[in-house]
Amino acid sequence: MEFNKNKWNYRELVDDDIDRCLSLYEKSFGSSIDGAMWRWKYNNGKGGGFVACEGEDIIAYYGGIGRNLFVKDNLLKCVQISDTMVDPAKRGIFKKNGVFASTANKFINSYTGSDKKYKFSFGFPAQRHAQLGERLGIYSIVDKLTQSIWQTHDKKSLFYFITTLD
Repeated sequence: MEFNKNKWNYRELVDDDIDRCLSLYEKSFGSSIDGAMWRWKYNNGKGGGFVACEGEDIIAYYGGIGRNLFVKDNLLKCVQISDTMVDPAKRGIFKKNGVFASTANKFINSYTGSDKKYKFSFGFPAQRHAQLGERLGIYSIVDKLTQSIWQTHDKKSLFYFITTLD
């Protein structure tokens, strides 16, 4: 199945997209997510995402939640990739210029880097998804998580992890 990538438009997620993203979530995963949960994840600058549109339809989404991380005793603002999805009817081409890879790259190039909102992105993909990301050149496995501490008693969530990275 080939898709014409020129008919896809990419842009940042906006509030008006939420209902269509919830519908895409249900199509993609066969279960629903509450709109309040979605807003908690992404509204008020907590995170963000990119959508791929075909006409008025959202066919892909790649999003993340902002996190403050201590990495080797340095506090960094980073983004945890949290939701990635493609309309099942548009799946099949997992190439570097496919809709999934293109949406992911729009997100990563817009949000992460030394001069961007977040220093880097990270996530905890399942093995199959990690292999896909590596094959597409989107991300790679760099370490294993050995300890995590979530601090939720105040309004600023903190995620602290220790790695075995040399």
